[in-house]
Amino acid sequence: MIFRDFGMTTASLAGSLETKLAAVRGAGFSQVMVAAADVVSHPGGTAAGVRAVRESGLVAVHRRLSETVLYGATFFLGLTLGILCEANTILEPVVLKLLLLGILALTLSALGGIAGGYLLWWWYDGKYNPMIGGAGVSCVPTTAKVVQKIASEANPAAVILPHALGASISGVITSAILAGCFVAMLR
Repeated sequence: MIFRDFGMTTASLAGSLETKLAAVRGAGFSQVMVAAADVVSHPGGTAAGVRAVRESGLVAVHRRLSETVLYGATFFLGLTLGILCEANTILEPVVLKLLLLGILALTLSALGGIAGGYLLWWWYDGKYNPMIGGAGVSCVPTTAKVVQKIASEANPAAVILPHALGASISGVITSAILAGCFVAMLR
């Protein structure tokens, strides 16, 4: 059997993280699902655990799946909108106003998130990462992933994704409220 298109979890193996990754690779798998405990309890620290996974050459299962699903959904959404929507529908003044107000709602959501992040940073004497506020834009989970990536580049041991997702969900709620206010203003 060819295991190239299958993955294995490190939770089912014994030994150090490097040993587990080598066993997964040696068995012919190209993908791995890493147990959080393997990375967090790495003797060299979390950064060394993350580095070991990256250097193993194995692809994380969720990354391959999420990219495939994301690209496929985006393609079919664009195809459906392209087929069903006529140019004169998009160019109607009311639709253009709604698009512009949607952009304004996202902008205000982002600015509010950044201001909120800096307010918390100031309130907690620098113990809160103000980048989390940047995830306040309601593009779940993309903005949270971007903030986590930027934080990881500055400090490989930084894990702010759960907090960034919270800010992102708050951004969704804020954008919905602002969009409702804008629609009410148009009537």
